[in-house]
Amino acid sequence: MFLAIRPSQFNKHHIMLSEKTKNNVMDGGDFFRLYYSDTDSNSNGLFISFSFKDVCIEKYFNKIKCIFEENSNKVIIKQLKQIEKKIINYACVEQKDAIFRIEEQLNHHFIKIFTDNNIEFGRNKNLNVVLKISGIWNNYNSCGLTFRFYIANHLLNTS
Repeated sequence: MFLAIRPSQFNKHHIMLSEKTKNNVMDGGDFFRLYYSDTDSNSNGLFISFSFKDVCIEKYFNKIKCIFEENSNKVIIKQLKQIEKKIINYACVEQKDAIFRIEEQLNHHFIKIFTDNNIEFGRNKNLNVVLKISGIWNNYNSCGLTFRFYIANHLLNTS
């Protein structure tokens, strides 16, 4: 079960980071696990639930790509970019170049989806999504977030 917040509920003061560990993905890098803790719950990672309107789901090599219409999703796009910036500005205190991978995908009007469920490809009027931010990575020059997007139509109550 995921306990997820809406983008408007995000508060950077509820973020906690683990001690640094060696990054197993990047040579010469470190990883800091992110925890999100408020008065009601604690979670290993930050889970943000939201919906995109007017999307198309397609297979993209060995991945799944969710292409979305920018005008229908301006508010959520802006909120997700702000959350990424707030976390990186909070967590990357050393003088490093910030890499905004979430913003990069959003600026190209798509997100890469991770799932083990059967996906219905094609057009959708509405798609429920969960963004899981697991932590912060850094190396000699730069830092950024470790994250994944999941389709959650069967998980979320949208009322």
